[in-house]
Formats: sequence, C-alpha cells, structure tokens
Amino acid sequence: MVRHKARWILVQVDFSKQHDNKNTSFPSKKEFALMIRQSISSCFGVAADGAAMETQVRFVNSTTRLVLLRVPREFCNMVRCSITMLTRNIADDVAAIAATTTKDDSMTGSSTKRALAQLDRRPTLVASVISVNGSARTAKLSTMARIRKVYRQRILENDKDPKLVEELHSLLSLVQNID
Repeated sequence: MVRHKARWILVQVDFSKQHDNKNTSFPSKKEFALMIRQSISSCFGVAADGAAMETQVRFVNSTTRLVLLRVPREFCNMVRCSITMLTRNIADDVAAIAATTTKDDSMTGSSTKRALAQLDRRPTLVASVISVNGSARTAKLSTMARIRKVYRQRILENDKDPKLVEELHSLLSLVQNID
C-alpha cells in the first residue's frame, strides 16, 4: 500500500487596513478552497491542476482568521506561492476593467465608474503562510498555539470574559479532532 505524504500549511488571512474588518465577511471553507484553486490555476496554468484538486481546506475560523490546508508534498511550494499571490490587488482589477473598456464598446463611462466604485468597496484579502508542517500532529499543535495567542489577547482586553474561555475550549477541541 502506498502512503500519500502531505504537508499542512497554516495561513493567516486578513483584510486591508482601509476596510472595516467587522463588516467584512470571512470566506467559508468552500469559498477559500475555490480561491486557492483559482490562484493556483492562474499562477501555474494547466500544469497545476493536480495541485489545485488535491489541496484540501481542513479548518477555517473567522475569529482567529486562520486557515489550515492539507497539500500533497510535491505541490507544497506551488501552493505556498499561490497563497502569496492570493492577495487580491485592486489595482490589477482596475487595469482589467480598463482593458475591458477599450475592447468592449458597449461599456459606457457611467458603468465603468460603477464598477470602479464596487472595487473600492471590496476588501483586499491578504493571506500569509504562518507555518508549514510535515504531520497532522505538528500542524494541530501550531494551530492551537496560534489560537491560544489570539484568545489570550482577547481575554486580556475583555477582563477574562467566561464566554471567551468557553469559546476557546470548544475551538481547541475542534482543532484537536481534525483528521
């Protein structure tokens, strides 16, 4: 029986400072998987279809803004590069709209202004790799350490709110049960 080796990548996801983080919805597990697949395909093309399909999102949490990915070992560097490129740049979107405007005469100036206004409201997503682990055990340990760090700050700010302690306990048990 052949054993498939995997790497576990812990990712911190934030939004740009110019947007209000409280009103911004955090991507779900499915949405984040789709964003990763699109980023891999746009960075590496057809050659990376295997990496895009075999990458699994195992844990997503909007409170701590952490995402845990399971990636085949041979595609680890490719996925790390794609995560770095996952940062959506509004300037690139503006350039794409400008290129579309010159190609397509049906788009008027007012619709271009509306499209640019929508882009200004869309938050810029910033994803950064925190750690790469070779086993599920070490990935869980680094994820739990990061969660404890975030909650330690929140508990100190909120004068040891009991709800936060319960939330921390349930989140740690959730991470502990990741396969």
